[in-house]
Amino acid sequence: FVDRFRQQRLAERPRIRLSRWLAFAIGLFVVSTSSFVMDHVPGNFLEQAQRTFGLLVAPLFLLFTFALFIPCATATGAICGAAAGFLGGFWVAYQSVVTSLPPLSFQWIFPVSLLAGVTVGCAASLVTGGGNR
Repeated sequence: FVDRFRQQRLAERPRIRLSRWLAFAIGLFVVSTSSFVMDHVPGNFLEQAQRTFGLLVAPLFLLFTFALFIPCATATGAICGAAAGFLGGFWVAYQSVVTSLPPLSFQWIFPVSLLAGVTVGCAASLVTGGGNR
């Protein structure tokens, strides 16, 4: 993806070096960010891993669902559905941190994310002309 933003293509050796530095920088960012956030988010390691998994996998699954199983889906509807799925899952995962409400189980992230994503995605697809095929 780096060659798309450059005037000239990189040779193989600099491309490998750049990808290694990019992987190192992203890993350093993730580790340092997670070490600061760890004190503010309740739960054990497995619960945190499930929260992250649910937040990332459900919107990706929604994109495949729209592409394969919903005939009236449009690109705008699929993107809106994935965004709504992420926001719905984020609300379930971290609503106790944002508000003073008691926490919901992390097992509700995936179902709420799918329900919100399919509902918003189908509505957005119909609004953007997906039903006129």
